Amino acid sequence: RVVGMVELSLQPPNFNRNPPAIPLPLKMKETLALQTELGTLQGWITNLLIDPARRGLKYSKILMTATEGIAKGWGCQFIFLHADADIRSGKIPQRLYESLGYQVVTGHDKEEYAWAGTGLDHFSSIRMVDGAALLCYSKRLVTEAE
Repeated sequence: RVVGMVELSLQPPNFNRNPPAIPLPLKMKETLALQTELGTLQGWITNLLIDPARRGLKYSKILMTATEGIAKGWGCQFIFLHADADIRSGKIPQRLYESLGYQVVTGHDKEEYAWAGTGLDHFSSIRMVDGAALLCYSKRLVTEAE
């Protein structure tokens, strides 16, 4: 029985977009990646799904760890993903990713949100992607020494 699945692909690390729904030729993705800060393709997780009857049994952590190993084997320095930014519906995936060492990608001007007070990094990091409020998470897979 299948208990879960995860999708991983090599993508240009553009935090403000989802990877395209259709496969792009590798050369085209490499060209797009040159326009990003990292300049190379990186691992991008687009879906992590666990059978509802199997949730809470650590399968998501197992799948994420295996996925990170695959991305590292591909030569990726980082792995990225988007998560629901809502504090209710996104709470479980946000906690999962943060427990695995993923960090919210910032990049917005924090001064723009100064009126909202302090401690709102998640709020100032929300990106509207394809009409959905999302947080972009990243994790460094390779240390500087490697």
